[in-house]
Amino acid sequence: MADDDRFDLGIDVVPADKVDVYYGFLDTISAEQ
Repeated sequence: MADDDRFDLGIDVVPADKVDVYYGFLDTISAEQ
């Protein structure tokens, strides 16, 4: 169960950060076109 807890934490923390950066990147691309 400890492994599952660590996995959930990683999923909650890392992707949320990357999604934010990803959409910021898309906004930049759209503004340039």
